[in-house]
Amino acid sequence: MKLSGYLISAEVTKAHITSTKQLRQINRYANSRYAKDLQGLMKAAEKPRSLRPHHGAGLSRLISALFVSTEINVKVLSYMPIFSMDGMILTSIAYWLIGLAPTAGRFVRTVITGVLVEAMVASLGVAVCSMSPSYAVAVTITGPLLTIYSMTGGLFTNVAMLPDWIRWVQYLSWFRFGYEAFIINEWTYEKYDNISCTMTSGKVAESCEHSGAEVIEKQHNSATDEWRLPVPWVCTKAGGW
Repeated sequence: MKLSGYLISAEVTKAHITSTKQLRQINRYANSRYAKDLQGLMKAAEKPRSLRPHHGAGLSRLISALFVSTEINVKVLSYMPIFSMDGMILTSIAYWLIGLAPTAGRFVRTVITGVLVEAMVASLGVAVCSMSPSYAVAVTITGPLLTIYSMTGGLFTNVAMLPDWIRWVQYLSWFRFGYEAFIINEWTYEKYDNISCTMTSGKVAESCEHSGAEVIEKQHNSATDEWRLPVPWVCTKAGGW
């Protein structure tokens, strides 16, 4: 999913490149693997931007600004279905292989969650590409952002245990919203209303959650948050754009 952000960023950057040689470099970049994609994005940050609004007065400046904005938006929107499709396919395969809740509604919500997370990552890729004037700046921004977001997203530690000075970062992390949505979607399934704490050996587990609601609560989540999660997703994507 991170890859889609980098790919979209490359296409946005292509709108600012005029020479044939540079266009060929970006085209090769868009068709390569993850490592080459990232390398291409970093190189793209060094390229001069030739498509910029004219700083003249009146109607000329307005038309120029609208043209550049439309050009970029069309490129981003045209590639969104392609970059969402891989996430939908992989999520669909993994869902049934893992053996998650076998209901159509929960499956659809899981796929939609994956698509929204992918869109958030794409918006970050667009934002980083737009803000980075050079290779050094792009690397400096991207690395720490991904590290901090993954650490505060709830995957590696309970968000309730995070110090107050860094806890607020979780609300900017797609890991946080995606993980919470997946947890709520799975553990509210009727199968987990009563979880047995007796192990196959006959002994009772020392640490055990007796229901899916306890699992959600232990992760410092709330089942009532499920329908509010798309709001921060939309805000984060709009901010990236």
